[in-house]
Amino acid sequence: MIFPSSLQYDTNQTPTYYEDHLLERVSILELRQAQLSEALRGMTEILRDQNAAIREERDLIRTLMGLLKDQNRDVDPSPGIIPEKVSTIKEEGDSLMRLVADCRKLIGENNERRAFQMLESARAVSPANLSLMAFYARELCRAERFKKAAEVADDGLKAASDDTGLLLISGAANAEIANLEQSRRSLGILARDGRESGIVNLVWGIISAYAGNWSECIAALKECSGKIAHPEIDYLSGCAYYQLGRYQMSGRHLSAAARAVPDFADAWFMLHVVQLLRNDPRKAEDSLRKAEDSGERDAQCAAFLTSRREYRSEFALPFRHFAERRKFVLSGGSTRIRRVVRNELEKALDSVRSWL
Repeated sequence: MIFPSSLQYDTNQTPTYYEDHLLERVSILELRQAQLSEALRGMTEILRDQNAAIREERDLIRTLMGLLKDQNRDVDPSPGIIPEKVSTIKEEGDSLMRLVADCRKLIGENNERRAFQMLESARAVSPANLSLMAFYARELCRAERFKKAAEVADDGLKAASDDTGLLLISGAANAEIANLEQSRRSLGILARDGRESGIVNLVWGIISAYAGNWSECIAALKECSGKIAHPEIDYLSGCAYYQLGRYQMSGRHLSAAARAVPDFADAWFMLHVVQLLRNDPRKAEDSLRKAEDSGERDAQCAAFLTSRREYRSEFALPFRHFAERRKFVLSGGSTRIRRVVRNELEKALDSVRSWL
């Protein structure tokens, strides 16, 4: 186990409970201010885009009215037009449902390429169909085509800036590809109204960690923990405290995660690291043994446990993949974290709208 010189043993004066509480309250206030700022920035851009669209429509209407006036045409639609439009809308709806059914069948047959080609063609024909765009973006997310999912969701938001489903997909997909500015903007609009605050703050916490803002990460995860009861949230919080050198608080959260899930190898391993830093080798050895006995093969610490590879502790386990720019931000590291993010995103999406 190798610790860089920047990591010192935990021999300094430990903050009191009240100092910790005050620091957390300040961090949460700063988090909410950041989320509100992103929401305001996002709404300003949306209003700017909508004003531009309104101006274009107004100019088009003026041009059309001028042409009609010049040609002395009277606009007097025949009585048959309204039924014809209703019939057309019904036909389009039936076609859409057939398309969705065909795409689901292709996806089930592992022919995602063909399914997405069909959805892209349908999107080109019907760019204003928000249900289609939302379905397309969600399926792209499920297939880990996050760049395209972000593009489709963000296009949909130009027409429906407050759509919760599209905002969730935009926030998550943009986070995966490290487009943090757009991710924070979409998540900030949701956070402003307290919508789906569990998954919103979970994603916000991870992208704050990616940006190296550990205090904001901890505050977001604390807000998340009030809505999502997963040991993985404690684990992430413990690792964020570790990055700040606050080893006592780190140990508390890591212990809570490890106690909740006895086979949580990564939590035991990081607890072992923290206990070494706190100069408690006996407990550290016990935690290491529990990590080894867990048998969790897809744990990130497995590479160090099985091969006894050298562990350099500049970054805690769940954040180590941030340095590999080709990996996704939310799901490119821990299998446990990826599973929690995906499950919570799916639950949130299912709760906000009826999907095709």
